[in-house]
Amino acid sequence: MLKNLLRSLLRRTAPAAPQPAHPEEGSAALRAEAERARARGDIGAAESAWRSALVRDPRDAESWMRLGTLCYRAGRLAEAHQYFRAVLEIAPGDTDALNELGLVELAFGNRTDARSTFELLLDRDPEHAAAWNNLGLALAGQGQLQEAERAFRRALALDPGHAVAAANLGLACRDLNRPEAARDAYARAVEADPASAGIRVGLALALQDLGELDAAWQEVEAALALAPADASALCAASALRLRFGDAQGARDFAGRALEAAPGDAEALLARAHALLAEGHYREGWRDYEARLHSRASPRRDYALPHWQADEAPAGRVLVYGEQGLGEQIMFASLLEDIAGRPGLTLPLALDCAPRLRQLFRRSFAGLRVLDDEAARHAGTRDFDHCIAIGSLARYTRNSEADFPRHPPHPGYLRADAHAVAEWRARLSGTPLRVGIAWRGGLPSTGQALRSVGPELFAPVLALPGIRWVGLQHDARREELASLSALAPVLHDAGTLADIDRSAALVAALDLVIVPCSTMAHLAGALGVPVWVLTPHGAAWRYRLAGETMPWYPSARLFRQGRDEGWQEVIARLASALEAFGTAARPA
Repeated sequence: MLKNLLRSLLRRTAPAAPQPAHPEEGSAALRAEAERARARGDIGAAESAWRSALVRDPRDAESWMRLGTLCYRAGRLAEAHQYFRAVLEIAPGDTDALNELGLVELAFGNRTDARSTFELLLDRDPEHAAAWNNLGLALAGQGQLQEAERAFRRALALDPGHAVAAANLGLACRDLNRPEAARDAYARAVEADPASAGIRVGLALALQDLGELDAAWQEVEAALALAPADASALCAASALRLRFGDAQGARDFAGRALEAAPGDAEALLARAHALLAEGHYREGWRDYEARLHSRASPRRDYALPHWQADEAPAGRVLVYGEQGLGEQIMFASLLEDIAGRPGLTLPLALDCAPRLRQLFRRSFAGLRVLDDEAARHAGTRDFDHCIAIGSLARYTRNSEADFPRHPPHPGYLRADAHAVAEWRARLSGTPLRVGIAWRGGLPSTGQALRSVGPELFAPVLALPGIRWVGLQHDARREELASLSALAPVLHDAGTLADIDRSAALVAALDLVIVPCSTMAHLAGALGVPVWVLTPHGAAWRYRLAGETMPWYPSARLFRQGRDEGWQEVIARLASALEAFGTAARPA
């Protein structure tokens, strides 16, 4: 390997100076010259001197190391990889070279190789804090978040002031949906490095997950004071302003992020959310395409070209689901819009979440819903293009007038009629059948803001003549006990574990009361009256004002005011439910 590298090196190096009697002395002088050049910022001269040193002494591990570091920082990863390997041929136990080699492998996306490299390093030096942190990055990249968390904690045990390890721990805990642990880790990182804008943004996001919006805003302001043109801090500011119900502020911060980083996908997506929250659909959908290039991209890999044209899709098109179940249910309404377009070869094909396949097959007779095998082998023999389901909106829903006005019953999804009849028979004998849930989303998707304590439903559960049905699929024992102390609540965990069976239960109800959640989308798509407990500054799908949402004509929003608790919202809902029940009862 060294011989090959040296041959390559000689082709790229200026004529060497005369060889001294002792090559290592000349190498030392050239290394010193390289360090002086590096100190004054002349990187080209430093690189040339290190290369000359290697011409004189190919076993000069220090010069190989310096060149590797220089190339790594310059983004010349292939060269850096070669140079660090050269160091390890000369000095197999060099832990610094192993660490740098692992970082190059991470930068290449070779997480398996990087993990092996860091594990080899740690076999030789179990107290190498940086290697534990880097091993955590490799593990996280492989989706092994719990193992990554342990690695980051080990790094911090060895080096309590390792700010980067603490921040990485915070990110891992966020991904594990443990917001309190994430907040604590980021707070530790800020304490270790208070001048890092990026770490303060991480703390702001963890605080936002906990619903501590004012504290989150303070951290974003601190980040922007440190780095006023930092695109990630500006995007975080945009997202928070939207949580505060300030769409104009959200757009302004997203605009500043785009000035700092033109074309940045996260900034475009932030602006899209603000535009869509205000109902500016045409402009919003254009920016919303940036989600396909964002850090949490829903883009799927098929052996197919993605649809890029401005005109509506044509030919044999594979539509694929994206994001969570709720989003896939919501965007499924676009399938009816697009299916009748000229130029489109039917049947339209859909690759959606497996849990939705049965429901979608029943609901869309002209749709081919792919199974795992068909989706895995989708290619140009079967289709001309693929497109994310949310991208269909830009062709069909560019103003509020473009949203279809379904009659109250039914919506565009169809539950199993036999199962619906069984549920109606089981729930007969009570004037009003009402489903209820109290928690939506995950900690990282705003659960703290869109969840209501079950005990707060007391004014609603006290109303007479109602058969209550629990719709919280992940209900905890103590939550059910709290509800049952207020009123009898039927909760069938087996049914709620299956989205198709849940659809039949929901379709058998007279009314559904839920927070912003998949269940809200399911009820709305079935055409069942659904009252949605909507936090102030809700996600863009629910808009920022008004009692209706264009996606579901059967939905009514009970919004939380800026400084309002859920008690006030529940009180309004209880009055509305009492009137709803009176209207539902026979005279």
